[in-house]
Amino acid sequence: MKKSFFTGLVFFVLMIGSCTSKTNDDKVIIGQPLAGTEKDDDWGRDFKFHIRKILKSDSYISYQVDTLYHDKKIGLQIDIPKKNTAKNGLGEGIVLKTLGPISDTFLIELSKAYGIKVSSNQKFVKSIKVSFADLNKFAKTVSRAPIENPREKTYKLFFEDDKESDDGEAELFIVVSEKDNSIAINEKDEDYRPLIVKYLSQK
Repeated sequence: MKKSFFTGLVFFVLMIGSCTSKTNDDKVIIGQPLAGTEKDDDWGRDFKFHIRKILKSDSYISYQVDTLYHDKKIGLQIDIPKKNTAKNGLGEGIVLKTLGPISDTFLIELSKAYGIKVSSNQKFVKSIKVSFADLNKFAKTVSRAPIENPREKTYKLFFEDDKESDDGEAELFIVVSEKDNSIAINEKDEDYRPLIVKYLSQK
């Protein structure tokens, strides 16, 4: 994990929840702008899924999620460790897993939304484990204030390669809301788009 891990983290925790939209319909939400941005900006290709199943083990809480996007079913599994998180919210081991064809479709549609060309038969990675920051815990450490919405948890994911270079780093946000039965995958920066697609693609 690089020193740049903390860049922008303190600022973001003050905005937790500002870029999360809630809905009861069965359509994915994409491109929800942050406050102060224009709707036609190219920033913020965000996807919101419905939680269909929650599996619990000694080590993980696993969410199987899906939704409809352009009348296509897309989805994936997200495993979040129950422990292995320091007091400041930093941790290892959130896992993104394929659920088969609906995950392959998600990868293709994500690539289109990001403007990245991939093969039409490209497969979603079987599984990828990433470092993360639990921003609820991080915010509590920084501000010492109670979490405004403890039933909604925001994680910042860090994708890294094996090289000692910032060129292989990318970030995403995941917002878990069991209250409204949803998980959002939100874009951190459009510059990360090629790497996000690369990391989520089966080699």
